[in-house]
Amino acid sequence: MLFRSRDFLQKATVHSVDDATVNDMRLLQNQLPIGKVQLSAWQIGLAEQDSLKARLKHYAPEVTLTTQRQWRIESGLVMNITLPQQQRTDWVSLDASSGRAKRRTKVWLEYLLWLSYLNLDAEQSKGLQRIAVFSDVTIINTGLSSAQAKQYLLAWFKAFAYGQSEPLVLPAALLLKLTENNKTLTWIAEDSGRLVIEDFTVILNEWNKSDAFLPYDLTEMEWSKKHRDWQFILQEQDATALLKHACDQFAYDLYQPIYQYQTVAEES
Repeated sequence: MLFRSRDFLQKATVHSVDDATVNDMRLLQNQLPIGKVQLSAWQIGLAEQDSLKARLKHYAPEVTLTTQRQWRIESGLVMNITLPQQQRTDWVSLDASSGRAKRRTKVWLEYLLWLSYLNLDAEQSKGLQRIAVFSDVTIINTGLSSAQAKQYLLAWFKAFAYGQSEPLVLPAALLLKLTENNKTLTWIAEDSGRLVIEDFTVILNEWNKSDAFLPYDLTEMEWSKKHRDWQFILQEQDATALLKHACDQFAYDLYQPIYQYQTVAEES
């Protein structure tokens, strides 16, 4: 039941929980055993939410209010994007989930779209920060100009276009998995000048990891070839070859900037 209370708390991030609600939860103590578990989970969730809000105060009094805008990227390409309601230097969000690789990528793309949409000069844009406070880490994206953000976005659009016709085996959950342990990928230039992952086996070993003795199900892990979606997409195909090709063609342009411009805040 713990996940349910966290779910609710995540949706109520910017709202307070009144005493009446807490009192209603206390009534569950006198009901079925599951009620006692639910109350305990509720209390743990409240404590975690208080901790999150305290961490938020280091960066802003409250989360940044956002709005949806339609943005014409180019002829025939219009996107619905999320932006702060008002122009500001820091865009701060709060998320009761952990800062896993996929969520870090989402925040990065929000940062790129924000800077690109604003279209500011280098001096103005490089000081903007996209800050995401997660349950376990705070992620800060900063240092890019609007012009750089546009170039990095083009790489994502290129990868997206490729993925419309061919399997693009390049899950963010895999390419950024090292960030969850405060590690980084290193890159090396080929004779052609193309930059590729220096030690591809680091990625490959995770991709091919056996599910023997693991406390979790690899069919739920997007960084694994055993994930149910990859099993469907890659049936009767060489999963290793497709991963290597995608890494060689796209990994540097998509993920090196994240390793360079996205950092984990030091918090006491």
